[in-house]
Amino acid sequence: FFQNAGSEETAKPFEASLSKTAQMIEGWDKKTREQTRSPGCTVVLSDLNGFVGKGRQAISDARSGQYKRENNSELGWRSFNPVERGAKDVQRAFGSLINSMNRDECI
Repeated sequence: FFQNAGSEETAKPFEASLSKTAQMIEGWDKKTREQTRSPGCTVVLSDLNGFVGKGRQAISDARSGQYKRENNSELGWRSFNPVERGAKDVQRAFGSLINSMNRDECI
């Protein structure tokens, strides 16, 4: 998705993947609520939602034209590349999610 500057061809599968992830989050949350939930599980839920949210924001930014170079000045593009920023935001959210999942508070 990010290598193609958020093209619609890559946005659709990414969006479908995020929707599937959101459905999995709902199922996981429902299942953990049925069991005794430890306080650490809310962190995982928050990080899951954060990851999906950052991905959806990146898709929204691409569709609104923010990932098109011609919509930004050259100086603005070099100093604040929106594609790079979006990719880093999603990577950061994914890293946070993996870190919280590696803790064993919810197991």
